[in-house]
This record gives sequence, C-alpha cells and structure tokens, in this order.
Amino acid sequence: MINLASYIFFFLGNFLIVILAPNLIIDEFLTNYSFICLIFGPLNFILFSKFFEKKIIISKIIILLNILSFFYYDNFFLIILIYVINIFFSDFLFSQLRSKKINFIFKFISFIIPLLLLFDLTEFKNILLLRLHLSTLFLIIVLFQNVGYEKLEIKHPLPYQIFMNLNYYLPLFIVTFLLDGFLLKLTYIFFQVGFSLILKFDDLKIRKIIDEHQFSYYQKYFNLFIILSPIFLIYFNISFLIIFFYYFNIILFYQIKKKTL
Repeated sequence: MINLASYIFFFLGNFLIVILAPNLIIDEFLTNYSFICLIFGPLNFILFSKFFEKKIIISKIIILLNILSFFYYDNFFLIILIYVINIFFSDFLFSQLRSKKINFIFKFISFIIPLLLLFDLTEFKNILLLRLHLSTLFLIIVLFQNVGYEKLEIKHPLPYQIFMNLNYYLPLFIVTFLLDGFLLKLTYIFFQVGFSLILKFDDLKIRKIIDEHQFSYYQKYFNLFIILSPIFLIYFNISFLIIFFYYFNIILFYQIKKKTL
C-alpha cells in the first residue's frame, strides 16, 4: 500500500507543476521541458540501468549538476534541464529501492513542494530548484546507506523504454507549437494524463505493486477514461486534428506494449 501511495504522490506532484505553472511562462516551460524529455527520456534507461554497479560515479555527476543550478539561477533552460534529469533519475532510482520508507518520504515531499505556489510563497523557478535539491539530499542518503534494490522484469526493456518515451514526449513537444497559453496547458494536461495512465498502470504491474488480477480489473476503467476524457476538449474548441492526434498516439502505446512487454 505504501508503494502505491508513493506512486500516486509522485504522479500528482508532476501534474501540479504543469497545472500551477504561471500562464506567462507556460509556453517557454512546456516547450523546453518536452524537448529535453524527448531527448533524455529514451536515454534514461541506458544511462541509469547500471547505476547500482557504478552508483558513486553517477551520483557525483548528478550532485555536481545540481550544484550548478546555484550558479546559473537566471538560466531558465539550464534549470529545466537539470530538473528533468533529476525527475527521471529519482523516479528510476527510488522506485527500485527495497526501502519503501525512503521512496515514500521522497515522493510525498515532492508532492508537497508545488503546493507552495497555491499560497504565493515562492516563484515557479524555486519550485523546480527545491525539487531537484530534494533529489540531491535523498541521493546522498542512499549513498551512505546500504539500500538494496529490486530488478524489473521486462521482456524487452530497451525497446520498451525507448519507444514508450518517444511516443510519450514527441506528441507533447509537437502540441507546444500548435497551441499556447491556457489552451496549451489544458491540452498538455489531458494528453499527459492519458499517456501517463497507460505507462504508470503498466509500471505498477511490472514493479509488482499490483497483481495480475487487480491489473485486469482496473484496466477497463482506466481504458474507458483514456478514451472518453479528451471529448471534454471539444468544449474549449480544441481542433479535432489535435484530438485525433491524441487517439493516434494512444493506439501506438498499446501496439508498443503488445510487442515489448
């Protein structure tokens, strides 16, 4: 149960970042964020799959990158780049730890941080910095503790990671050029929710957080939501071409799953 709660907190925390991002910077943030994710996402598994064999070297690189953010505070693109690396790395690392407590505490705090924007306690850039420095802190904790990890069982892990990430971030990147402002944020969130439900629900089964019976039972409800939810976009006069683009990528997701899982 604690693993499921950790998953939900991290999932919601990442959406809060997009939802609460100011409309004045949403175009710049989502374009840069999607572009970096599009490049780094497919490489994520290759770069970090050997972490537990070379954790000292990889951890030092991540920590040094995070320290750079102190000196280049005004460079928004660099902050987003370091933030994305931390999001991918921390999700990959902490989700595989046998220590459920470390994973839960990290992801719960990651969820709480974006809520500071609701009360105007800090600016958006500082939220990104707080989350990436939280990763640094927990990474140091993991380094100084002998924490075991669980190996994931995927039939074709490399093709799965590469094609799933490409099919996730390429449509999001393209959407940032088709829309702007509030409509971009709204459409981006709908795309992200639909895509994430496919990826994350499979991930729950892969990580054995839910069993096969639970997966089969809830999958039909998730599929119904994934199929019907974009119809809501019609109310905001979002182009049918964009909605078709969403469904096209949903079909691709299921084809990739069929071939690689």
